[in-house]
Amino acid sequence: MKQTATGAEDVHWDLTDLYADEDALAEDLAAAEREASAFADAYRGRIHTLCAGELSEALKRMESVLDKAGRAYTYAVLNWSTATHEAARGALLQKVKERHAQISRLMLFFSIEWVRVGEDQASTLAASAELAFCRHFLQRERLYRDHVLSEAEEEVLVETDVTGRSAWVRYFTETMGAVRFTLDGEELSQQLSAALPGRRAIRAVARRCANNDDDCGGCRLLAWTKSSQVESLG
Repeated sequence: MKQTATGAEDVHWDLTDLYADEDALAEDLAAAEREASAFADAYRGRIHTLCAGELSEALKRMESVLDKAGRAYTYAVLNWSTATHEAARGALLQKVKERHAQISRLMLFFSIEWVRVGEDQASTLAASAELAFCRHFLQRERLYRDHVLSEAEEEVLVETDVTGRSAWVRYFTETMGAVRFTLDGEELSQQLSAALPGRRAIRAVARRCANNDDDCGGCRLLAWTKSSQVESLG
């Protein structure tokens, strides 16, 4: 079976804005883990005692950790998503997921302690000028306070996600990415097999109408199809 040439065979994510290479990613992950450990040593058990200025400093340190971890995770996911069949990319993604889970586990105490701060104290802190930059985050975290478990239980959820839901999503994505369907004698991916029939029908109508100066049913169908596509986007 022949495969359709899409013209995008050599198109890949340009991830150099995130990292020039995987060594730089590894350095960021290591730095994030060190900072997360230092953050836990400095603030674990103390969130309820912090004034607005101290809480602001803590959140800026937390932001630095999460920025590094999130950047590494984003790189790994984008790098893998364009070639889910390549083992090396999958291995990098799994490695980053495991390190990300470790960093998240170290930072987990903050959210748990913050939602346990008294309502009056939390409202006063969130309203302070020093915390304006993260007010939405602080308020949003407290929306879930009735559903937050103990730190030990929350840690289990973080650690098991790597081999639970996250692992299943990766497996499903890799499996569907490898599946090929035969359509009109061509082997196509699931995405192309779903998208091409409609596009081919539209192109066939357009070709028939190209040499027809009269208002024909095909022209009306093409106009209706395009207007429907616009409406679906908007």
